[in-house]
This record gives sequence, structure tokens and C-alpha cells, in this order.
Amino acid sequence: VVRSDYDNVKSHGFEVQSITHGTFKIAPDQIHVHSSMEELPPVDLLILSTKTTADISLSSKEIKYVLAMQNGVGVEEEIQTRAPSSSIYGAACYICSTKIAPGVISHTAYGHIKIGSFYEQPGVSEL
Repeated sequence: VVRSDYDNVKSHGFEVQSITHGTFKIAPDQIHVHSSMEELPPVDLLILSTKTTADISLSSKEIKYVLAMQNGVGVEEEIQTRAPSSSIYGAACYICSTKIAPGVISHTAYGHIKIGSFYEQPGVSEL
């Protein structure tokens, strides 16, 4: 789901300017772009990297795994109440990146991401 950059990303995709991988583009036909959660079809993995989950409705969605890549304490608990049938994972991100234009991301420093399980649905394989 892309909000403010939806039209641009739908037409042009993403450009990433990375200190690690150089500059590359992700073409629009290589990504599924939606303007709202209501448009989102059933998915195996939903990666949440928004600043807040306050306006995100997940309970009616078929989502096997939710990966929260957000700042804050208690994010995973909040997501679990909104997606009770999903396995929930959290991530601590140590990267430096900035959106410098619509659909353009500048990755300026090395880093890493640590992912951990918060809650796994019984009978669902690990992410």
C-alpha cells in the first residue's frame, strides 16, 4: 500500500539509490501497488513500515504473516489485536534511508535488520 506517492509509483515504480547496491529501479510491473488496505487482496506476508498503525484495518484481511518494521514499543501487541489470525513478527532496523522524491529512496549508510517472532499461529510454519 502506497499512500502519498501512489500515482507516481503506480506509473514509474521505485528507484533506490543505495550505498551498498548502487542505483536500481523496480519497474511498476514488478510490484503490486494499492492505494488503501481495502484494495489489498489476500497475501502471505504483509510488511508494515508506516509511521503509525492507527488507521490500518487488518482484521478482515487474509494475511498469513505480518512483519512490523516500525518504531515504538507495543507495536506487535497492537497489530496482533488487529490481525488475530496472523503470525506476528517484529523487526529492529538499523539502516539510514530517506525518501528524497516521490518513489525515490536514498540508502546512505550500511546497516542491518533483526527480525524476531512475537506470536506464531499454531500449525503455521515459521516465517
